[in-house]
Amino acid sequence: MPLNNPTSGYNLATEFQVSGIPWVTSSVLGVGELRHIQFYGVTKEIVVKNLSGSNMLMGFTQNGVSIGSNNLVLTSGESFSAEVRIVDLYLSGSNTSFCVFASLTGIPRRFAPNLSGSNPDGSTLDGIG
Repeated sequence: MPLNNPTSGYNLATEFQVSGIPWVTSSVLGVGELRHIQFYGVTKEIVVKNLSGSNMLMGFTQNGVSIGSNNLVLTSGESFSAEVRIVDLYLSGSNTSFCVFASLTGIPRRFAPNLSGSNPDGSTLDGIG
C-alpha cells in the first residue's frame, strides 16, 4: 500500500512560507538582445533593476517581450519587484546593464505551468507577459 507522502509541488504552500534560496546575476544586454533567464526552481520573489541610461523590457514569455505588448518597461534606474511563481524571465534592451535577484523555492522547474503568451491559433494571449 503506497504512503502517498506529500512531495514538493507547484501549490505546496510550505515552500513559500520559509526563506527562499538566494539567486543573483547581473550583466549587460547587447544591442537589441533578448535574454532568457531560466531559474532552476520556482521563484518566490523577484527583483529586476535597470542599471543604465536606456530603457529595458521585462516579461515572463518570449512573445510578451519580443512581439507583444505584455511586458514592463523599466526606465533608467527603475526596479521591479514582485512575489511571483515563475521559472523563466525575459529581458530586452540595447547596451543596458541590469541585475536580477530571485528568491527560489525547493520546487523544481518541471512542476511549473508553461506560460506561452499565445493562444492555440497564434494570437497573443492578453495579460501574460
